[in-house]
Amino acid sequence: MSALRRGFPKVTAMAAFILLVETVLFHLVAVLFDDFTATGVISWAVLGIGLGAWVASRVELEEDLLFLLCCVGAGATVLGAAAVLVLYPSPLPMALAIGACFFFPVLYIALVFRRHAADRVYLFEMAGAGLGVIATVALFGLLRSEGILLLIAAATPLLGLLGYLTSPRASRRGRWLATLLVLPLVAGGGTLLGLQVANDTFNVIKVFDRDAPYDEGKIFNTSRPQRLVASYDSLVGRIDVLKAKGQHLVCYNGYANDHFKPFQVKPYEHYRAKGIEWPTGDARVFYGLVDAPRVFVIGSAARGVTKTLKKITPVSNIVPIEINPGILRIMEEDFYEESGRAYEGLEPVHGNALSILRTSDDLYDIITLINTHSGRTIGYRSGPDYLHTAESYELYFDHLDEDGYLLFEERPFNRSGELGLYRMIHTVWNVLAERGAEDPAQHFLMWDWVVSRTLKYPAIDLGTEEPGGVYRHREAYYRGMIVTREPLVGERRERALEWYRDAAHVVRMVYLQDHVEQAEFAQLFDMIEADDFAPLAAEGFDSAPLTNDRPFASLSTRSVPEVSGMVRTSGAVSLGLGLLLLLGTAAGSRRGVALRLSVFNVLVGFGYFLIEILLLQVYQNVFVSPSLSLVLVLGTLLIASGAGGTLAGRLAPWKATALLMPVALLTVQAPSFFLAVGVPGGLAKVLSVVLVAATGLLMGVFFPRGLQRAGEWGLRERIPHLFALNSVAGSFAVVLALFLGIRLGYSSGMVIALGCYVAAALVLAPPQTER
Repeated sequence: MSALRRGFPKVTAMAAFILLVETVLFHLVAVLFDDFTATGVISWAVLGIGLGAWVASRVELEEDLLFLLCCVGAGATVLGAAAVLVLYPSPLPMALAIGACFFFPVLYIALVFRRHAADRVYLFEMAGAGLGVIATVALFGLLRSEGILLLIAAATPLLGLLGYLTSPRASRRGRWLATLLVLPLVAGGGTLLGLQVANDTFNVIKVFDRDAPYDEGKIFNTSRPQRLVASYDSLVGRIDVLKAKGQHLVCYNGYANDHFKPFQVKPYEHYRAKGIEWPTGDARVFYGLVDAPRVFVIGSAARGVTKTLKKITPVSNIVPIEINPGILRIMEEDFYEESGRAYEGLEPVHGNALSILRTSDDLYDIITLINTHSGRTIGYRSGPDYLHTAESYELYFDHLDEDGYLLFEERPFNRSGELGLYRMIHTVWNVLAERGAEDPAQHFLMWDWVVSRTLKYPAIDLGTEEPGGVYRHREAYYRGMIVTREPLVGERRERALEWYRDAAHVVRMVYLQDHVEQAEFAQLFDMIEADDFAPLAAEGFDSAPLTNDRPFASLSTRSVPEVSGMVRTSGAVSLGLGLLLLLGTAAGSRRGVALRLSVFNVLVGFGYFLIEILLLQVYQNVFVSPSLSLVLVLGTLLIASGAGGTLAGRLAPWKATALLMPVALLTVQAPSFFLAVGVPGGLAKVLSVVLVAATGLLMGVFFPRGLQRAGEWGLRERIPHLFALNSVAGSFAVVLALFLGIRLGYSSGMVIALGCYVAAALVLAPPQTER
């Protein structure tokens, strides 16, 4: 028992390492590439976990020595993976380097599983995973991704050395040799970390390979590194500020998508004192239905529309919401003067706009949705957009005053973006219809414009009305839209037309019912009203309204090649490796029992990761902060799973499954229910943690139960193989979860996952044998 107790804290440390490194690498790859490539990080990591577990079946080293060697290997591979990402970022090297980071920690964990009681080890492993999530959030409050990776590279070998030096089994000579081996590595890693903290030496913009295949729109291969002024990083996203031509460019996850200049604007009171009713020609901002409107700004950003809003309403009427803490530091502290005091007088709220609206009774005249997407624009395929779902639009309308409206700005510069915008319009139209609008099309006003490098908003010909128009398919093309709570008729229409007459030199109206109905949108509204999208069928248009169950505005075709390709590649690799592991597990005697345990672990790995990814997605809107969401959802799930492992010997899998099915379904539906019935924010968070914990507790019964069975049935030496099979199945499930969410919805993914648990319970022990 004393040996077990010594080993368990080390299992906790290794599990924490896995979650910390996986999260940081996921974040960094999303910055360098995109969300789809970042999802591949999880798949590569789980494959590395599987290989490490398989090798553990052939290792006979003493545990304390193995812990030292695995810590050294883990630190070295993290450093290697960071170098590959910025110097040799092509798919195969990245997959190998990232997978290698997880090989060594799992090699140690799997060996401990093989030698000791599975339920006890599982408890410490899951506790470590939960602590790793918490450590990630804490470290992102202190360092950027580069610094965190360098800290891990230096600290992990040191942790291994301390563990070996305190081992009663280590000889004096062994301790000296270990010290001579590890201290130079620690000193080298510490030196690199010191250079990074002191001089930002290893900032990815400074060290990236300019010839690497980054997205052509990323700053990594379009801007000179010497222009970099500052970088900010958080789990929300990375921000880099560059100086260029008298202004500062603000880059979000590698894309230059905002800017600010030192000029200041005259306030609303200045223009009203002079009798100026239309003080700005900013093509993005429709105004005029209400004098001095109260504005809820979703994503105040770096300048964003704040300066324009100051011209049309007193600052006391502007409620800016910003989810990224880096933006607030830039605009309120580090670049306050350089921005022309864009945030002067404002009191921005840090948090999730949806969560804040849900807890407020205030009504607004304008709620802005200015390019509010998880990717750069609607034209870039990206992850879930919870700001653009039927549930969210319903929430916005509930917080609009009688003359209030939603204000959109989109950049549908390609056909994918146009189809995404059509789907958003369809979703808003349906929400209005459900709210009792007689003719939802009367609530829309749309206009477009093109930004030139020489003129701010030139009045130029936008080409034909068809998608092939010469100016349509370029990133300088913008579309504005308002959707009002009440119909745009009578006085509202007259005020809207008055705004357009003032702005007509910079914008072109494309839709206002019975006034201007460009063919593209007249046809779209006809299709929506008839619920017949046959004209778009050839393009594979997905006409289903956006919901919290399928919140992918930028993925509005039935076929998503980026995701389908990931599924095929991951499936092929997982299948090949899985078959090899299956053959290795079944080799020798008792093949039937080995096959049964192998299938069980595949099903459990598949089901667990499907549910994990699903819950991470659906609970993004319950918690105000993404960091808090990660801690409370993933951390709670993992720690509760570890606690569930202690029930493995007392709760039969079929009983756990019978409980898991209603609990998991309730957990995945809870966020929508909380919104529908108006559960207070604090209570919703508490209930969410309880539900996620209950789900994790029941899921945690299965994996250690399978390993217990392996020991009881004389297959203890095959435990690393079973561990590996579980990981390989989980690797594929990560990618498949994204695919299922896009095509079928999260709820369907949950049903499939629960089916895996039902099958696993039947495979391991039918009810009649375990009563």
